Amino acid sequence: MAIFDHYTELAIRSIFLGARIHDAAILCGETDRTMREIFFVFCKKNNIRTYEKILIETSNAGYSTPPVAYFRAHVIDFIPVDLLLHCFPMQAKDEMSNISEYLNGRLGEAKMKLSILRARRDSWDGLINLIDRI
Repeated sequence: MAIFDHYTELAIRSIFLGARIHDAAILCGETDRTMREIFFVFCKKNNIRTYEKILIETSNAGYSTPPVAYFRAHVIDFIPVDLLLHCFPMQAKDEMSNISEYLNGRLGEAKMKLSILRARRDSWDGLINLIDRI
């Protein structure tokens, strides 16, 4: 993974472990499309055989672009286990579970706050449009 910067490496690992392309793209400051392309380049460079096998599999399933889920099933073919576990210590599995619960709670709160802010912004925009028409 040496050809990618630190944040791109984290984003790629995150995608393999279940993160959405969009969220990983934000992590390394890329667009969704660019992040998807970076992910595919990484996969191709790290295991061309498995990459091509997945392309054939997804093409036969009717996809023009392979879904990331197909790659997740082969994560060990692309990233050695020791590199995956390097960032995620096995000794702290229970603690990681608690952190996951905490993060899920904060994410729920953030989604609610985002919805409230969107509603306020949309209402404000609607009010401005109404005033402009009067």
